[in-house]
Amino acid sequence: MNWMSNRCVSIAILSRTRKDPAESRLIEAWAQDSDRSEANLRKNPEVSLRFLLGRPLVRAAIDRTDNELGQDYQILTDPNGKPFMQLPSGASGPSMSISQSGDMIVAAATMVGSVGVDIEYHRANRPFESFASYAFGPNETLAAGQSPQALYRIWGIREALS
Repeated sequence: MNWMSNRCVSIAILSRTRKDPAESRLIEAWAQDSDRSEANLRKNPEVSLRFLLGRPLVRAAIDRTDNELGQDYQILTDPNGKPFMQLPSGASGPSMSISQSGDMIVAAATMVGSVGVDIEYHRANRPFESFASYAFGPNETLAAGQSPQALYRIWGIREALS
């Protein structure tokens, strides 16, 4: 697990390419019963585990951003799927973002505005042209057709902004 933090923004990157004992410690220290329940709703065990790692990872990032909050809050999801914190008072907490793809999980938290992170695992067999024409406008589709890296760059920027 890698951390980048300056007390304003904290970013955690977890690579699951090898079995890491930090994963169990992360879940043990930061997962809540609601995280476990929601993870169990996923039919795919790997997706369930990535979810169960993502929530504690963002909780640890929140703690690095504002360690006075403790763990007495809920992480909920808005209608677009973006996680947000709700304090016991009903007020919102720090802005947060979680992204999972392939063997990577990234989480970020900040007290100074909005934050968005996005990662996407490169799959060589992905139909890039049809994907771009479905998701992008004509100019972005043209730019994304230049290379898979261009498609992922445009996709990542759009997702992080949303």
